[in-house]
Amino acid sequence: MWNTLLYGSSGEIVAVALSQVGNVGGQPYWNWYGFNSRVEWCACFVSWCANECGYIDAGVIPKFAGCTGGSNWFKDRGQWQDGGYEPHPGDLIFFDWACFVP
Repeated sequence: MWNTLLYGSSGEIVAVALSQVGNVGGQPYWNWYGFNSRVEWCACFVSWCANECGYIDAGVIPKFAGCTGGSNWFKDRGQWQDGGYEPHPGDLIFFDWACFVP
């Protein structure tokens, strides 16, 4: 279900993301989120794309500036997939970098 909402028949969120190819530095994403200077902006970018599609106001995706906040939102709603799930186009992926530390 979420794959259809995120990717949709017209690929709204993917189209918004693709329209930003070539952006360097993360402006306007971190500024839109409320930061006054550059921060690590990958999560802000996902939220910005979701906002451009109306998904934040619709409650489909949260506004988040970090993976912990975003992943916890999906976990709290029972929309989290672990381990063996095979991602599909349009799915949001959160990496647990602690798992990669030897």
